Amino acid sequence: IYVVKGSIMLWCSGTCRGRESLVNTPNLLLVGSTHGNEPAGTIAVREFMKNIPKLKRGSVTIIEAVNPCGIINDTRESPNFGLNKIGGDINRTYPAKITGKIGSKQAQTVIKYLNIANYVIDFHEGYSWHKMNKSSVGATLTPNKYKFKDFKTSIDISENVVNTLNQSIVDEQKKWGIRNNLNCDIKRTLNCYSYLLKKPYVLVETVGQKDIQHIDIRKNENLTIINEYLRNLDML
Repeated sequence: IYVVKGSIMLWCSGTCRGRESLVNTPNLLLVGSTHGNEPAGTIAVREFMKNIPKLKRGSVTIIEAVNPCGIINDTRESPNFGLNKIGGDINRTYPAKITGKIGSKQAQTVIKYLNIANYVIDFHEGYSWHKMNKSSVGATLTPNKYKFKDFKTSIDISENVVNTLNQSIVDEQKKWGIRNNLNCDIKRTLNCYSYLLKKPYVLVETVGQKDIQHIDIRKNENLTIINEYLRNLDML
């Protein structure tokens, strides 16, 4: 593991030519805890780094926590965007168009590694199960339609991931589903910016806000998602 900058880690099969020149493809970018009250992504990637499997090919870039202050304070938003004393929702600070303005230092850092990545997993948490509460997106994957070269599309990979996740879930109301979000629905998010770049992306929403579900369950679901993505990209 190479420490690239702050909480960002780079892990490669073979040898990387420098910390930020990712020559090993496909590169999978893991983005944890954009929202501080949604910590399961950060906890999962930290656990993942304790037992890193050997890659057959490719590389993984890990951003443990986009919003570490939010995690400490258990708040969705960041107290400071790094541009001034103003804070807010980091996931509303990505450019509205490819050449648009970046609204936070945090988004600027993510974009730096997004530009290198071939696939993106963006970890978030809902407040309920989508089958129980239609206003929540908990227990869903939201992939876009893109793919890298001859690899699978994010949609195809997500379908395989959901099938794996649901094998161990008995309660039908708590099973995972897919939101086919071929056109982004919330502007200035990482989801929408990835769509603009035609970058393969999936939004992960475990059920965990206010600890409605034990953190170990959410952590393990995220670990399953990471490992299934690696298998589907023939990296394991």
